[in-house]
Amino acid sequence: AGHFGIWTGQGLVDAIAGNAKWRDVVQPTSVKRLSVLPGGRFAADEPLAAGDVVLSPVLDALGLRYQIVLVDAASLAYPEVAPVGRLCKGTYLVAELGHTPRKAARRAVHLLKRCGVRVLGCVLTGEAA
Repeated sequence: AGHFGIWTGQGLVDAIAGNAKWRDVVQPTSVKRLSVLPGGRFAADEPLAAGDVVLSPVLDALGLRYQIVLVDAASLAYPEVAPVGRLCKGTYLVAELGHTPRKAARRAVHLLKRCGVRVLGCVLTGEAA
């Protein structure tokens, strides 16, 4: 959402928690036929554990409305996010060209597969030297 300069104060976290409807927090972008559902913020004093988050119904609803739903999850430096990939039809590992060591990428793929995630490939970001 930040790349598109949109923020409403609420997002996916609010839809999951039942504090907002996903339709109310999805925002159009300047790119034709592209909308963004900002992630939102977890309350610092009441963090939601991964097991408490009910993401599947929201993803199912989004899948009925949109042709493609891309989920941008946190870094696998936080391994508890890996199981989110099981809720998706497939997952792409995102790595920064020239910065992400191959060993780290291999460990990430292994972690995802161990969690039952279907790894489709890798997206490289950054510029070639």
